[in-house]
Amino acid sequence: MAAQKAQRQNQEHQSATAGNSKIGCAAQASKVLLLTGTPLVNRPSDIAPLLNMIVKDHIRLTVPTGLWSSRVFTDIPTDEGFVRAFGEDGLNAVGRAVWKELLPCVLSHFQPERTPDFPTMTTETVKVPMTPEQATVYRAWETQSLTRSMVAMLSRQTSVPPDLAHLPRFRAYLDGGRRICNMVQVQGHTYAPKFARLLDLLEQNPGPALVFSHYLNQGVRVAEDLLRERGITYVLFTGQETDRQKKEAVERYNRQQVRVFLSSPAGGVGLDLHDTVSVHIMEPGWNEALILQAIYRAVRYKSHSQPQAVVKVYRYYCYRRVMPLTTPLPPSADVYLMEVSRRKERVNQRFLEYALQHSMEQSDVGQCVVEGL
Repeated sequence: MAAQKAQRQNQEHQSATAGNSKIGCAAQASKVLLLTGTPLVNRPSDIAPLLNMIVKDHIRLTVPTGLWSSRVFTDIPTDEGFVRAFGEDGLNAVGRAVWKELLPCVLSHFQPERTPDFPTMTTETVKVPMTPEQATVYRAWETQSLTRSMVAMLSRQTSVPPDLAHLPRFRAYLDGGRRICNMVQVQGHTYAPKFARLLDLLEQNPGPALVFSHYLNQGVRVAEDLLRERGITYVLFTGQETDRQKKEAVERYNRQQVRVFLSSPAGGVGLDLHDTVSVHIMEPGWNEALILQAIYRAVRYKSHSQPQAVVKVYRYYCYRRVMPLTTPLPPSADVYLMEVSRRKERVNQRFLEYALQHSMEQSDVGQCVVEGL
């Protein structure tokens, strides 16, 4: 058995039938790859290299020459790549040939029924326009950082520069652009409209709140200053604290001794935050899985004392105002990353739908196995 990041199964979530069927399939298999994740490792498309790893040699022997080189399961980071692999309405000839080879490999995807012990999550996008001061600073950064090909790429919202040698420069531009979208300081004044909007939403949603930012000085510290000015209590969890301070921060928040839990990515994975009413993601990012991990610190099994609780998730981005009679400008770093993330999510969802059609719980093969146990 090959196990990667496999965690102990939570029997409280799984029926005996589902558990036994998996055990039976594993007993009959010559090799088992045991994975845990949401729902296929971090993202649905992550199953692609795993399938390649399992069937690579077999496909080379049985599939016509040239088929493997098309990289059916790896060339799907875009909508175009997905269509090439699977076709517009279903699996094309290439996809069907590969799925035929995968029939002996039974994929199991067990999703427990939602119970009142799981809070409901709603998501809202918070659009915040740049201030004139931000727009001026952003334009200067853009002029300094971008090549013509990068400007064209931003407008097309493609995720990789035509010349890969420019990728580090492009990522540096996006990193600086997101910081400017969060805040700028001009002549001693701080302009941070996203965080001003955060204060409004905290007022509209009384109760414990998780605030997450990728940045310390242009994110967590900005929120900290505004919360202090408003007299709103908070704790910090940024990775700079000692183990004791981290433990105390979680305990104080869960006892509702403070209102806001301010966190950066260094805050860690697996925190169990209780009775959170709202989650605020202050900027989009490259890694959607990292953002989801932050959200799921507050949306967990039995994380709320009241049944059927609802957690509101707010995802912020800063955009440029469209001025009449002016030359259109590329989207802000926030807008660009948000749109790329949405496109990737559409591709992931489509791939997941196809993959789960062949899961043990859905396919004829899987049903035969389950019924035979």
